Amino acid sequence: MTPLLLICALVSLQRGHALRFSDLNQSNFQFFTNTDDVLGAVLSQSFMVNVPSCINAVGYVPSTLKVAVANRNPTCMVDTDSIKSLKTDPTAPVYYTGQMKVPQCRLRRDLEPVKMNSMRDLGYQVGTENCTEVSGPFCNQFLQPGTSYWVNFIILDETDTPRAYTGWSEPRTTRQVRCLDAVDLGLSGHSGGMVIITVLLSVSVFLLLLGFMAVVVVSRAPNLFTSESKDCLDMQTQPRP
Repeated sequence: MTPLLLICALVSLQRGHALRFSDLNQSNFQFFTNTDDVLGAVLSQSFMVNVPSCINAVGYVPSTLKVAVANRNPTCMVDTDSIKSLKTDPTAPVYYTGQMKVPQCRLRRDLEPVKMNSMRDLGYQVGTENCTEVSGPFCNQFLQPGTSYWVNFIILDETDTPRAYTGWSEPRTTRQVRCLDAVDLGLSGHSGGMVIITVLLSVSVFLLLLGFMAVVVVSRAPNLFTSESKDCLDMQTQPRP
């Protein structure tokens, strides 16, 4: 037995009785098929993942799809007890982010259009919530920048019993955030266009103030001239003693 398998076996024994993934059916599903700039975008705290539109099931009726996320390599995740809820274990490395209803794929001869939710057609966004503000049983917490994550869909039947899973996806790494302290806030950090615009605005404001002062002076000048002229005229018309 290899060291990795031995470690996985010990972890499984420590967890006691659990439903092992080897006892479940594995659904054939391809992750991250969206190549659109928006749907395929990976942000610093979230990313999008495509969701099965329906489930091919034999021997049971699929009802619920639970989304599991791991922030470490899930090779040793051998049973369903390995997946926790962040509401009960805030530091769990593997946790459920939520669940949704999923229809069963119909046979070709009984094919009927299935109306899907528009957001689900786009995909599922991993990393959208602050756990302190969530009241439900699961939390789809914001992801850590520069960290790799794996996604797995657990398929439950009508009695909420796990019956199948998709397997873990390839790792998806969130973007690294640039340190704000490293940003140069001086003049050299601005583009030449911004500097020119700033100078032009400053000159424009100065010219406006100068023009306003000139208008005030000119508007008062006729009154002063008229008053002085009237005084001079009165002095000339007054009779001399």
